[in-house]
Amino acid sequence: NSVYWEDLEEKLVDTRLLQKGDIVLVKGGERLPCDGVLIRDISNKGCYIDESMLTGESMPLTKQFSDIVLGGTVNCSGGPIWIRATSVGDATAIKGIVRLVNAAQGSKAPIQFYADFVSSKFVPTVIFIAFTSTLLWGLGVLLYIVPEAWYEQEGAFIFCLLFGISVLVI
Repeated sequence: NSVYWEDLEEKLVDTRLLQKGDIVLVKGGERLPCDGVLIRDISNKGCYIDESMLTGESMPLTKQFSDIVLGGTVNCSGGPIWIRATSVGDATAIKGIVRLVNAAQGSKAPIQFYADFVSSKFVPTVIFIAFTSTLLWGLGVLLYIVPEAWYEQEGAFIFCLLFGISVLVI
């Protein structure tokens, strides 16, 4: 909920009902419900706004009369501030950032399509070559083409399997 000013009277309204041009009261420690322009702070010396969630800045920034403030940031001043809403709902800066991040996560770079195509052909080919290598060495063992001294220590099956594994690794 947000405190909304109309005809010099405070009204508590749902944040979703705020409109561009509304004057909103934000008390100390509260989040700003929308993007806007600072029109008054109680000290008239500037207020402190924590924009760390948007900018990563560790210290609150000092905002003066007519400075732009962003929705989702925090009023770190001891007192209230008044802002005139310039962007509400889906038009705020934070919603724009969320849209950009979602679009970036949902799309692939052009080179990624090429990499997917190459890997879809390369991986099955390598597996086929490894399997064929294992079978051919096994055939060589069965037909006594490969000397028995080469595989007598580990056995014929392991000897042939090692060639297939070597193809996969390389």
